[in-house]
Amino acid sequence: MILEVRKHGYGWAVFEGSKPVTPEVSTRHLAETKRDRMVAERQRRPRDCLRCGAQFLSTGPGHRMCNHCRQVAGGVDPQMVP
Repeated sequence: MILEVRKHGYGWAVFEGSKPVTPEVSTRHLAETKRDRMVAERQRRPRDCLRCGAQFLSTGPGHRMCNHCRQVAGGVDPQMVP
């Protein structure tokens, strides 16, 4: 279902259909940030890395390589990345 930011009481909240799914916050910007985080969390799922085949927790359809393979493909020394 689609998450929407709407006015709620004296502030703003994220709604799923007609039901608020977050507490009321003071600004629309804060509610939009909460919505964006919720959308990103819903897109997370296990995927197989396109390079090595290892399973990893992907943050969405644009995240198809595990962190190790992204570092290797980007030419970054793994010791330089936290």
